[in-house]
Amino acid sequence: MAQPDTYTVAEIAERLKPDAADREQYRVLRWIQNSTTAGLLRPVDGRHGGRGVHRRYADNEVYKAAVLLALAELQLSGGQLEMVADWIDDVS
Repeated sequence: MAQPDTYTVAEIAERLKPDAADREQYRVLRWIQNSTTAGLLRPVDGRHGGRGVHRRYADNEVYKAAVLLALAELQLSGGQLEMVADWIDDVS
């Protein structure tokens, strides 16, 4: 059962790129998954899902994902994205 005010990876991808083509939606979805694996985004329960396990993210992680995706699309490095993610975590 879904937790209140949490979102799946697919729901976040839809929020970040609502009018995007399927290919772009998939790219964003994979970016969210990879960002979670890298520790930039944190699921509510703090664990990484496996096949068939749907990660859920709180509102603040959706906002963080929006900022990080925009910066990633501007070609910021992984280290720079990590610094921004840490800063967002510190101020939120």
